[in-house]
Amino acid sequence: MRERIKKLSAIIAKYRELNKPKVFILADGSKFETKLDPIEYLFKYGVETPKGHIVAYQRDAKAADPITLAFYDWIDEGIAAGGLKLSEIFAESVDEEEVL
Repeated sequence: MRERIKKLSAIIAKYRELNKPKVFILADGSKFETKLDPIEYLFKYGVETPKGHIVAYQRDAKAADPITLAFYDWIDEGIAAGGLKLSEIFAESVDEEEVL
């Protein structure tokens, strides 16, 4: 029984970690939380939020692997560019309204 509880606790902890809100920093220094992935948010809404203009993404201090760091850099580039566009990823023209 204890082993089962231990496994369930680990699953719940992992679920909570994956589903914690993503945090953007706004121009006035306040924070904006969203359940959306940061890249998905930038594709859909650009750098504008109901609370203000996004200027940075709050990174996870524990993440140091190269892939995660590359995603963080891409998020930073998207913020600097005013949002992300699918046409920047694909060589061909993409109807972003149809995809998103």
